[in-house]
Amino acid sequence: MKRIVKIVSVILLIMVVAGIQLSSLYFQDKKFKEMKIVQDKQLYKHLETNQFLLSTLDWSTVRQKKILFMRDEIINQWKKNKIELNYEKAFTIAETNMNESEKYLHIDPLFLLAIQWQESRFMDTVQSYMGAMGLMQLMPPTAHLLCGFFHMSYCDSIVWRMDVNIMLGTKLIDVLYSNYQRYDLVLAAYNGGSYQAHYFKTKDKKLHSETKAYVPLILDKYKNYKNSIKTYKINNKLLPLKG
Repeated sequence: MKRIVKIVSVILLIMVVAGIQLSSLYFQDKKFKEMKIVQDKQLYKHLETNQFLLSTLDWSTVRQKKILFMRDEIINQWKKNKIELNYEKAFTIAETNMNESEKYLHIDPLFLLAIQWQESRFMDTVQSYMGAMGLMQLMPPTAHLLCGFFHMSYCDSIVWRMDVNIMLGTKLIDVLYSNYQRYDLVLAAYNGGSYQAHYFKTKDKKLHSETKAYVPLILDKYKNYKNSIKTYKINNKLLPLKG
Protein backbone atom coordinates (compact mmCIF):
# COMPACT_ATOMS: atom_id res chain seq x y z
CA MET A 1 0.00 0.00 0.00
CA LYS A 2 2.78 2.34 0.98
CA ARG A 3 4.45 1.53 -2.29
CA ILE A 4 1.31 2.44 -4.26
CA VAL A 5 0.97 5.71 -2.36
CA LYS A 6 4.60 6.52 -3.11
CA ILE A 7 4.13 5.77 -6.81
CA VAL A 8 0.98 7.92 -6.93
CA SER A 9 2.84 10.74 -5.16
CA VAL A 10 5.67 10.56 -7.66
CA ILE A 11 3.19 10.61 -10.54
CA LEU A 12 1.37 13.61 -9.06
CA LEU A 13 4.69 15.39 -8.54
CA ILE A 14 5.67 14.72 -12.14
CA MET A 15 2.30 16.04 -13.31
CA VAL A 16 2.66 19.18 -11.18
CA VAL A 17 6.18 19.81 -12.50
CA ALA A 18 5.05 19.16 -16.08
CA GLY A 19 2.09 21.48 -15.55
CA ILE A 20 4.38 24.20 -14.27
CA GLN A 21 6.68 23.74 -17.26
CA LEU A 22 3.77 23.81 -19.71
CA SER A 23 2.40 26.89 -18.03
CA SER A 24 5.83 28.48 -18.21
CA LEU A 25 6.14 27.58 -21.88
CA TYR A 26 2.67 28.98 -22.54
CA PHE A 27 3.50 32.31 -20.93
CA GLN A 28 6.89 32.37 -22.66
CA ASP A 29 5.21 31.68 -25.98
CA LYS A 30 2.63 34.38 -25.29
CA LYS A 31 5.34 36.83 -24.31
CA PHE A 32 7.32 35.91 -27.42
CA LYS A 33 4.27 36.53 -29.61
CA GLU A 34 3.66 39.90 -27.93
CA MET A 35 7.30 40.86 -28.48
CA LYS A 36 7.02 39.72 -32.12
CA ILE A 37 3.99 41.97 -32.63
CA VAL A 38 5.91 44.92 -31.13
CA GLN A 39 8.95 44.16 -33.30
CA ASP A 40 6.79 43.89 -36.43
CA LYS A 41 5.21 47.25 -35.64
CA GLN A 42 8.66 48.77 -35.11
CA LEU A 43 9.91 47.26 -38.39
CA TYR A 44 6.86 48.57 -40.26
CA LYS A 45 7.37 52.01 -38.72
CA HIS A 46 11.04 51.87 -39.67
CA LEU A 47 10.22 50.96 -43.28
CA GLU A 48 7.53 53.63 -43.39
CA THR A 49 10.02 56.19 -42.11
CA ASN A 50 12.59 55.12 -44.69
CA GLN A 51 10.04 55.44 -47.48
CA PHE A 52 9.19 58.92 -46.27
CA LEU A 53 12.84 59.92 -46.20
CA LEU A 54 13.43 58.45 -49.65
CA SER A 55 10.43 60.33 -50.99
CA THR A 56 11.59 63.65 -49.55
CA LEU A 57 15.22 64.08 -48.60
CA ASP A 58 16.76 61.61 -51.04
CA TRP A 59 14.61 62.64 -54.01
CA SER A 60 15.21 66.29 -53.20
CA THR A 61 18.95 65.63 -53.27
CA VAL A 62 18.76 63.74 -56.58
CA ARG A 63 16.60 66.50 -58.06
CA GLN A 64 18.99 69.23 -56.98
CA LYS A 65 21.92 67.22 -58.30
CA LYS A 66 20.29 67.00 -61.74
CA ILE A 67 19.57 70.72 -61.82
CA LEU A 68 23.13 71.65 -60.87
CA PHE A 69 24.54 69.12 -63.31
CA MET A 70 22.48 70.63 -66.13
CA ARG A 71 23.48 74.13 -65.13
CA ASP A 72 27.15 73.20 -65.23
CA GLU A 73 26.80 71.50 -68.62
CA ILE A 74 25.19 74.67 -69.98
CA ILE A 75 27.98 76.81 -68.55
CA ASN A 76 30.65 74.49 -69.98
CA GLN A 77 29.05 74.73 -73.43
CA TRP A 78 28.89 78.50 -73.21
CA LYS A 79 32.58 78.53 -72.31
CA LYS A 80 33.37 76.46 -75.41
CA ASN A 81 31.37 78.87 -77.56
CA LYS A 82 32.94 81.87 -75.79
CA ILE A 83 29.54 83.18 -74.81
CA GLU A 84 29.16 85.54 -71.86
CA LEU A 85 28.56 83.41 -68.78
CA ASN A 86 25.39 83.95 -66.78
CA TYR A 87 25.10 81.43 -63.94
CA GLU A 88 21.66 82.60 -62.89
CA LYS A 89 20.30 82.17 -66.41
CA ALA A 90 21.93 78.76 -66.77
CA PHE A 91 20.38 77.67 -63.49
CA THR A 92 16.96 78.96 -64.59
CA ILE A 93 17.15 76.94 -67.82
CA ALA A 94 18.15 73.82 -65.87
CA GLU A 95 15.42 74.31 -63.28
CA THR A 96 12.80 74.94 -65.98
CA ASN A 97 13.86 71.72 -67.73
CA MET A 98 13.33 69.86 -64.47
CA ASN A 99 9.97 71.49 -63.74
CA GLU A 100 8.60 70.84 -67.21
CA SER A 101 9.85 67.25 -67.45
CA GLU A 102 8.19 66.41 -64.14
CA LYS A 103 4.80 67.08 -65.71
CA TYR A 104 5.23 64.10 -68.04
CA LEU A 105 5.94 60.49 -67.18
CA HIS A 106 8.31 59.63 -70.03
CA ILE A 107 10.42 62.78 -70.38
CA ASP A 108 13.87 62.93 -68.82
CA PRO A 109 15.22 66.48 -68.27
CA LEU A 110 18.58 65.26 -69.58
CA PHE A 111 16.82 64.36 -72.83
CA LEU A 112 15.54 67.93 -73.03
CA LEU A 113 19.06 69.15 -72.35
CA ALA A 114 20.45 67.03 -75.20
CA ILE A 115 17.88 68.47 -77.63
CA GLN A 116 18.64 72.04 -76.52
CA TRP A 117 22.36 71.39 -76.90
CA GLN A 118 21.89 70.36 -80.52
CA GLU A 119 19.21 72.90 -81.41
CA SER A 120 20.63 76.08 -79.89
CA ARG A 121 23.71 75.36 -77.74
CA PHE A 122 21.51 76.74 -74.92
CA MET A 123 21.20 80.17 -76.51
CA ASP A 124 17.64 81.42 -76.18
CA THR A 125 17.99 84.29 -78.66
CA VAL A 126 18.97 82.29 -81.75
CA GLN A 127 16.78 81.98 -84.82
CA SER A 128 17.42 79.58 -87.69
CA TYR A 129 17.33 80.57 -91.35
CA MET A 130 13.98 78.71 -91.51
CA GLY A 131 12.58 80.86 -88.68
CA ALA A 132 12.82 78.37 -85.78
CA MET A 133 13.03 80.21 -82.46
CA GLY A 134 14.79 79.95 -79.14
CA LEU A 135 16.26 77.13 -77.05
CA MET A 136 14.00 74.45 -78.51
CA GLN A 137 14.02 75.95 -82.03
CA LEU A 138 10.26 75.95 -82.48
CA MET A 139 8.76 76.85 -85.83
CA PRO A 140 5.98 79.49 -85.60
CA PRO A 141 3.19 77.21 -86.96
CA THR A 142 4.15 74.46 -84.50
CA ALA A 143 4.38 76.91 -81.61
CA HIS A 144 0.98 78.32 -82.62
CA LEU A 145 -0.60 74.86 -82.36
CA LEU A 146 1.15 74.11 -79.07
CA CYS A 147 -0.14 77.32 -77.52
CA GLY A 148 -3.63 75.87 -77.97
CA PHE A 149 -2.83 73.14 -75.42
CA PHE A 150 -2.35 75.85 -72.81
CA HIS A 151 -5.16 78.15 -73.99
CA MET A 152 -2.57 80.81 -74.82
CA SER A 153 -2.87 83.41 -77.54
CA TYR A 154 0.02 83.00 -79.95
CA CYS A 155 2.51 85.74 -80.76
CA ASP A 156 6.19 85.51 -81.66
CA SER A 157 7.24 87.46 -78.58
CA ILE A 158 5.80 84.90 -76.18
CA VAL A 159 7.72 82.06 -77.87
CA TRP A 160 10.94 83.99 -77.34
CA ARG A 161 10.37 83.78 -73.58
CA MET A 162 12.72 81.09 -72.33
CA ASP A 163 10.24 79.48 -69.93
CA VAL A 164 7.45 79.39 -72.53
CA ASN A 165 9.79 78.06 -75.21
CA ILE A 166 10.79 75.13 -72.97
CA MET A 167 7.18 74.55 -71.91
CA LEU A 168 5.99 74.35 -75.52
CA GLY A 169 8.96 72.26 -76.63
CA THR A 170 8.43 69.78 -73.81
CA LYS A 171 4.76 69.51 -74.69
CA LEU A 172 5.71 68.78 -78.30
CA ILE A 173 7.96 65.94 -77.13
CA ASP A 174 5.11 64.62 -74.96
CA VAL A 175 2.73 64.63 -77.94
CA LEU A 176 5.30 62.91 -80.16
CA TYR A 177 6.10 60.31 -77.50
CA SER A 178 2.40 59.48 -77.14
CA ASN A 179 2.44 58.65 -80.86
CA TYR A 180 5.76 56.85 -81.21
CA GLN A 181 6.72 55.51 -77.75
CA ARG A 182 10.40 55.68 -78.73
CA TYR A 183 12.94 58.45 -78.26
CA ASP A 184 14.58 57.87 -81.66
CA LEU A 185 11.29 58.25 -83.52
CA VAL A 186 10.39 61.25 -81.36
CA LEU A 187 13.63 62.90 -82.46
CA ALA A 188 13.08 62.04 -86.12
CA ALA A 189 9.60 63.61 -85.98
CA TYR A 190 10.89 66.60 -83.98
CA ASN A 191 13.46 67.28 -86.66
CA GLY A 192 11.61 66.43 -89.85
CA GLY A 193 7.97 65.68 -89.11
CA SER A 194 5.89 62.51 -89.25
CA TYR A 195 7.08 61.44 -92.71
CA GLN A 196 10.71 61.51 -91.62
CA ALA A 197 9.81 59.52 -88.49
CA HIS A 198 8.22 56.89 -90.72
CA TYR A 199 11.22 56.85 -93.06
CA PHE A 200 13.56 56.53 -90.07
CA LYS A 201 11.57 53.61 -88.66
CA THR A 202 11.36 51.76 -91.99
CA LYS A 203 14.93 52.72 -93.04
CA ASP A 204 13.51 54.17 -96.19
CA LYS A 205 15.88 55.80 -98.68
CA LYS A 206 13.68 58.89 -98.54
CA LEU A 207 15.01 59.63 -95.05
CA HIS A 208 16.64 63.06 -95.12
CA SER A 209 20.38 63.11 -94.38
CA GLU A 210 19.85 65.80 -91.72
CA THR A 211 17.36 63.67 -89.80
CA LYS A 212 19.52 60.59 -90.24
CA ALA A 213 22.43 62.38 -88.54
CA TYR A 214 20.28 64.31 -86.04
CA VAL A 215 18.79 61.31 -84.21
CA PRO A 216 21.99 59.43 -83.22
CA LEU A 217 23.77 62.68 -82.44
CA ILE A 218 21.24 63.62 -79.76
CA LEU A 219 20.90 60.06 -78.46
CA ASP A 220 24.68 59.91 -78.01
CA LYS A 221 24.65 63.24 -76.18
CA TYR A 222 21.81 62.04 -73.98
CA LYS A 223 23.73 58.85 -73.18
CA ASN A 224 26.80 60.92 -72.37
CA TYR A 225 24.81 63.07 -69.96
CA LYS A 226 23.39 60.01 -68.21
CA ASN A 227 26.86 58.55 -67.77
CA SER A 228 28.46 61.83 -66.68
CA ILE A 229 25.90 62.57 -63.97
CA LYS A 230 26.77 59.29 -62.23
CA THR A 231 30.15 60.70 -61.19
CA TYR A 232 28.97 64.29 -60.72
CA LYS A 233 29.32 65.55 -57.17
CA ILE A 234 27.26 68.45 -55.87
CA ASN A 235 30.25 69.55 -53.79
CA ASN A 236 32.25 69.91 -57.02
CA LYS A 237 29.67 72.09 -58.75
CA LEU A 238 30.89 75.07 -60.75
CA LEU A 239 31.09 78.34 -58.91
CA PRO A 240 30.71 81.83 -60.42
CA LEU A 241 33.97 83.40 -61.53
CA LYS A 242 35.35 85.98 -59.13
CA GLY A 243 36.69 89.37 -60.01
